[in-house]
Amino acid sequence: MCINPRHLRWATVSDNARDRTFHGTQRSQKLSVEDIEEIRRLGSEPDRVSDIDLGVRFGVGREHIHRIRTGRRWMEQSDR
Repeated sequence: MCINPRHLRWATVSDNARDRTFHGTQRSQKLSVEDIEEIRRLGSEPDRVSDIDLGVRFGVGREHIHRIRTGRRWMEQSDR
């Protein structure tokens, strides 16, 4: 991800979405069951990895990682 100030501009959310599509930088990675298990394992004590670090590692947002860890996303089949 480029953070060169010469490559940045003020834009709307829609403009940014269009730019991601145009430049091919849209993240569309889907998480596998193995990824979810790894997120839950790494996001638990005693050596908990932060939601931010897990998000970077798996290509999703911090909020999504938090929802996975807290069971708001990817509930076990028996929990549905």
